[in-house]
Amino acid sequence: MYFKLQNLKMDLADTPVENIFINDYMPQADGNFVKIYLMGYKFAKESGGLKSYDFSLIADLLGLIESDLLRAWDYWEKVGIIKKKHNEDGNYDIVFLNLKELYIENIYSAPRVEEKIDRNEMLDDKKIANLLSVADYYMRGRLSIAQKQDIATWRDIYNMPVEIIEEAFWYSTELKKKNSVKYVEAVVRNWSDNNIRTREDIERSYREYDEKYYRFMKIKTAMGLSNTAFKRTDFQVVNSWF
Repeated sequence: MYFKLQNLKMDLADTPVENIFINDYMPQADGNFVKIYLMGYKFAKESGGLKSYDFSLIADLLGLIESDLLRAWDYWEKVGIIKKKHNEDGNYDIVFLNLKELYIENIYSAPRVEEKIDRNEMLDDKKIANLLSVADYYMRGRLSIAQKQDIATWRDIYNMPVEIIEEAFWYSTELKKKNSVKYVEAVVRNWSDNNIRTREDIERSYREYDEKYYRFMKIKTAMGLSNTAFKRTDFQVVNSWF
């Protein structure tokens, strides 16, 4: 006599996901990164984890490319909820950390935010330091240290030139009147998804969909400012021209 569960012909099983992930990590993450995390997490839960797989498998299932997966695992590693276990062949396995245990550890042993963030490392990169200065200006000096740290990762996460991220801050705050870091990141993410990585790309994209922005870009070019991010004085001069 024995007890046995019926083998399912269809995948109708469940994959429990901690609410900590949904509440604290999912909202600010790129949508594709969330899909990659959840698919990998599902595989990790099956039979104690897959013994072997390649990134092309998940990429094919989600309709993505392998570079998306590499960027996603880099992001989740920086966030601190996975670890890469490197193998001798140069590849690595993904270890999903227990978020409940991580949450408890952070409550009882977390250092102050200032100690967790290496601000000097960010500021050593002159382009990133300038980006954070520009971002702080457009957000009217309201950026927290955690927000600045997050912004500093956008160049690598979205494969986006720093000057185009600066343009996204100008576009969001000065033209769209959206003083929200999440809104700016959404603009950067949208440009990245549409392979918009130069000002010429932006101009072509918004010629049809945002006439006001397109007119500003044309006047900016005519004034010899096409290779620089907008400053408030430039904005005022262009406005006076109109």
